[in-house]
Amino acid sequence: MPASRPLAAPLLAGIGANVIWATAFFVGLITPPAVPPIALAVGRYTVFGLIALALLPRAWRALRTLGPREWATALVFAAVGNVGQFVLVLLSVRFADGATSAIVYGVLPVALAIWGNLKRREVPMRRLVAPIAITVGGILLLSGESFVGHHIARPAAYALGAALSLLGMLGWAWYAEANATFLERHPHVSSRDWAGAVGIGCLPLALALIPAAAAQHRTAPALTAVDWLWLVAVSLAIGILLSWVATVLWNVASLALPVSLAAQLIVVGTIAGVVMVHLVTLTWPTWWEVAGLAVSTAGVLLAVRVTLPRAGTEASATPMAGLSPAGSGTPE
Repeated sequence: MPASRPLAAPLLAGIGANVIWATAFFVGLITPPAVPPIALAVGRYTVFGLIALALLPRAWRALRTLGPREWATALVFAAVGNVGQFVLVLLSVRFADGATSAIVYGVLPVALAIWGNLKRREVPMRRLVAPIAITVGGILLLSGESFVGHHIARPAAYALGAALSLLGMLGWAWYAEANATFLERHPHVSSRDWAGAVGIGCLPLALALIPAAAAQHRTAPALTAVDWLWLVAVSLAIGILLSWVATVLWNVASLALPVSLAAQLIVVGTIAGVVMVHLVTLTWPTWWEVAGLAVSTAGVLLAVRVTLPRAGTEASATPMAGLSPAGSGTPE
């Protein structure tokens, strides 16, 4: 469809961002027992912030136009959509379990699609009912087996973990829509430059987590030289890829695509995560997972089909539907 061709680049950017984020699924599988989970958060967001500082001179022409309010927004986005969200995931897994956290975050595409579309009215809600319903079905299939015979040993701790997971999911849904709105209202700030501003906001937050990482380390075995090398190497990798590259790609996608479609692309991350975990562990997926992957993929494809035609017809009329100078189709 020629009308939707300008949206191919941001569509691929959104898919790429979620595939990169999915690598976090198996980072936990290969983390040495002595490495505190919060230390990964410190390393990841410290690297993100240092990259942003290193690139600040190049981005300064755009970022110097931002006032105190915009820089405060960058700090809030860093706290809600980055560092805080990551910490909430760690805490939710600790108090509840990974299965509960996974299913709560699996609802994120649905929550963001509904929230974003109610705020923006980009697509008639009746057109989203079918893809959302199919996506929910896929999520339930992917997570259903985890809850067969599920026993809750500590109900109070489980409730706290589930609440923290829900808080993190709702916070990220808010962040995704608010971030897209910010980029639209500040077209002189590119996707890359705004990622840098948020990265700078992440740096003090990451450093503030050092005492928590140290406290967690006191209850774990001492780190060996190999553990330290692993921590530094993985922090560099996830700081560059999961935080910097994926954030720039997501900014490109969220600026150009309807939020309801960008939300459905998050399912791609879940699908990729399940596949990666099985590749790392050399195991076959269960029939529940195979069915869930197939249904979730169908939901994403249907979301693209019902959303892109309307967005494509508006591409020549509104900057936010097509690629503006702030999102030129490639992460600058």
